[in-house]
Amino acid sequence: MKRLGHFSGKIYEDNVDVKTIEECCTVIPKEKENDEAYLDLLQSRERIMCMMCPGECGLAKKMNY
Repeated sequence: MKRLGHFSGKIYEDNVDVKTIEECCTVIPKEKENDEAYLDLLQSRERIMCMMCPGECGLAKKMNY
């Protein structure tokens, strides 16, 4: 399953080792993987959630947030 990174907005491919992802992610349903409107909405929603986070993920720490 593909995943959307909350902090970066990056879409991680199916074959990524989840242990190497340094940010919170949301699984993208298979039927929505190519739905640009859904992905835009999901990115916006998760970015807002990320902005309310205290910056505990590895990626935020690397970026000094």
